Amino acid sequence: MAGNSPEWLVGPVPSCPVIRFRSILVFAAVLLGGTACADVTSDAIKVNDTTLSHSEVDDTLSQVQNELNALDDPTLAEFQLPNGTMSAAVASQVLTFVVQGELLDQLLDQEGITLTEEDLAEFMPQPEVSTGLPTFDGLQAELLAGLSVVDRAAADEALSEAEIEIDPQYGVWAEGQVVPNTLVGQ
Repeated sequence: MAGNSPEWLVGPVPSCPVIRFRSILVFAAVLLGGTACADVTSDAIKVNDTTLSHSEVDDTLSQVQNELNALDDPTLAEFQLPNGTMSAAVASQVLTFVVQGELLDQLLDQEGITLTEEDLAEFMPQPEVSTGLPTFDGLQAELLAGLSVVDRAAADEALSEAEIEIDPQYGVWAEGQVVPNTLVGQ
């Protein structure tokens, strides 16, 4: 099946002994139209005509934060700030998965494809490469499962025509990913 060839996937984010981010494959490898701002009163993220509220996005970030805190592992220091919150790099990776997942969901709906629990289970990481963060691993599995079944031409078209808007408090959309504001211009 098309859509999962290496040219669609870009490299992993940095790894550490416990969280093996090297298994993370990012959905977009091309620029997706520039940076825009979502309606800051209600929209955190807008992917084409679909909007995600601040509540939805913050809930996802909170789930990952709680899972990260529960690991209570000193080797994760680079992924957490001194106050115990996740680093901007981890938050932006989670948000990138959210945006890319929404775009992929739209494409799957357009093509009439429904992913089954078996499809998702096939792409859940094995314990030895799991991040230990169920929400993060689940977002990753959904992306990989979707990429395994989409038509390449349709995926290319979706990427080239996507309109992505991010509330600036979360970062900016650039080169197929959410870039934290702390890194913009560096």
